Amino acid sequence: MDRQLDRKNYTIGWICALPLEFAAAIAMLDEQHLPLPQDKLDDNAYRFGRIGSYNIIVACLPSGVYGVTSAGNVATQMHRSFPDLEAALMVGIAGGAPDPPRCDIRLGDVVVSEPTAGFGGVLQYDFGKTEKEGRFVQTGVLNKPPKMFLTAIAKLKSDYLLQRSNQSGLSGGNSQNSNVSEIIANALKNGTVPQTFSRPPNTANDSDRLFRASYEHPSMNSSCDECDPGMIVGRESRPHDQPYIHYGLIASGNQVMKHGITRDCLAREKNVLCFEMEAAGIMDELPSLVIRGICDYSDSHKNKVWQPYAALSAAAFAKELLLQLPFRGYYRGEPERIVLNLPIAEGAAYGSYVDQHKPECLAGTRIDLLETISNWIEYPHSQGKGIFWLVGKAGTGKSTISRTVAHNLHTSNRLAASFFFNREEEDRRTGTRFFTTIAAQLANHYSSLGSRIQRAIQLNPDISAKALNEQFDKLVLQPLSRTRLATHRAKLVLVIDALDECEEKENIRVIIYLLSQLKNINSMDVRVFLTSRPDLPILSTFKKLSDDTYEDVSLHEVPKIEHDISLFLRHKLCEIQERDELCLPEEWPGEENLEKLVKRAVPLFIYAATLCRFIGDELWDPDEQIELVLNYQTNWETSQLQMTYLPVLNQLIVVFSLEDVENPNNPEFQPSEPVVSQNGEWLARNGEKLVWLPHDYRPQCSAVYGSTIVLGHHSGDVSFFTFRT
Repeated sequence: MDRQLDRKNYTIGWICALPLEFAAAIAMLDEQHLPLPQDKLDDNAYRFGRIGSYNIIVACLPSGVYGVTSAGNVATQMHRSFPDLEAALMVGIAGGAPDPPRCDIRLGDVVVSEPTAGFGGVLQYDFGKTEKEGRFVQTGVLNKPPKMFLTAIAKLKSDYLLQRSNQSGLSGGNSQNSNVSEIIANALKNGTVPQTFSRPPNTANDSDRLFRASYEHPSMNSSCDECDPGMIVGRESRPHDQPYIHYGLIASGNQVMKHGITRDCLAREKNVLCFEMEAAGIMDELPSLVIRGICDYSDSHKNKVWQPYAALSAAAFAKELLLQLPFRGYYRGEPERIVLNLPIAEGAAYGSYVDQHKPECLAGTRIDLLETISNWIEYPHSQGKGIFWLVGKAGTGKSTISRTVAHNLHTSNRLAASFFFNREEEDRRTGTRFFTTIAAQLANHYSSLGSRIQRAIQLNPDISAKALNEQFDKLVLQPLSRTRLATHRAKLVLVIDALDECEEKENIRVIIYLLSQLKNINSMDVRVFLTSRPDLPILSTFKKLSDDTYEDVSLHEVPKIEHDISLFLRHKLCEIQERDELCLPEEWPGEENLEKLVKRAVPLFIYAATLCRFIGDELWDPDEQIELVLNYQTNWETSQLQMTYLPVLNQLIVVFSLEDVENPNNPEFQPSEPVVSQNGEWLARNGEKLVWLPHDYRPQCSAVYGSTIVLGHHSGDVSFFTFRT
């Protein structure tokens, strides 16, 4: 409770009737705010805080003063004091109106007001007229809930349908909500509510007993232990204790419903799901949605055993609903983007300027692998492994795949953060700025995370100088664990590419171990897509992790590599063939040459890419280039990597200006000694351009030793060129 906002910052109201409902509401806040000065005409009890990206005011009715009128007064005063309120929630407990099997409402379930035929979601059952045969006729209709809440409900229903694959026996608007159960469990585990709010245990004398409507409770006993068990309505047992969510009409009035027969009459006539005493008072004062946890069955067998748990269930659903609302890019009254004092590795994130022209997977390639990765992302949290480790040798296309995965995640709003290691860049070849860079991206992508990360920096101003495990805990793990994002964003993925290019091997081990801890976060599903070479420090670290922590795929074991490389070469060579100035025939370079190039390239995509750049070099004839590649021979046994680059080295003598080379102010290419050849026949001085090397001087073999390039001549002469960059 360290911030005080302005009145205009609060846009959602939350109204409760009972102190236990008030306590459950406060427990749902992601953070609490300092109180604001209160108008002398406003005698409401308020608490201030935030859920997701919305600032919330929680108000409670005066103790012992309940009913429609009291609730209306609270809503009126709240709206007057906070004129920027967009909508409100009425959250608390109610008596259910079960009618199994049509409407199988149980204690601890949640009922949500939803417009039905002729009603806006709330029926004031004591405001109207009773006609012959006791039929109730309502006079007037209360307002329906605001559109923002109804839209969020539609999203929730859709999400819940996907969770019902293992459910049976549900019908109508009923659904089961594992997210609500998780919110309840976290509140009890974290101690934000006492254990008295736990679900009452199932015992031989189960407190969740529905008696026949005509069977009245003995007036002298508060407990139902002596009630006739033969009067209990038989119901099928549920497979577990998670609350079910019911949507429909809520009856509201100034009297407590404690009569089973009257309950059933209204329930069957109007399809009422529950009875309560406040909602009718606020619906026309402030656009509102009513959420009620079921604590009894609106009959004479009422007791208070289920009230705390029912209040907590309703509050948990209210929080889940608020997390479905469209994300605000900023908290009202605060900067649009939270500015973090964190050092970051420039260019490490996907989409950075320095990597903007680097390729992604060509359409039609890597189809099976990308589908495997997509399936891993979609696995439910309880089944999926937290890390997908793609391992492959140099040149197998890992970084291209990483960029493709990052692109797909970015377009679906699931790319939480990324880091592309690069041993050529100072900030990207160590782990020093790894977690600070990840944290900065998380903060910028998700405002609710940003405030927590900002707070962590305020409490630990030197956090970027701390050990990696402390950076991870304060800047990543704790903010993620304590924040709940909207369902459509609750599955987040980190993309980490080329971890083997991190120079500190011990940092590599630490990073892998710490990333494996993200699977233990309950508030959201965070996963890591990681690529590397099969280097020993990485292999040994993964072997120490449990098998359920990661899924690994080796690129050299992925089928259809030859097919993908063939597609890639066809695409790139077609681009060369289509260049107008070359006048190449349409069938160029021919199927036979293409097949030979494919066989040379498999399994290295980097070889295929290098070939295409070599063949397409504007200084040379593409046909001659292909001939050089296919006919290339050396006097010694060569590896595939050497076969990739030696033909390129053989053409290092291209068009360049000796004046540029010898210019001491040229930072890109400076000779450490005069550039000479032992032959002395083909190097021109005085700033002339070296346009072409006579054919008989084309080097027959090449090698690189440190900064020295060795070019061989067919006569046996050798030229040495030493450069520094």
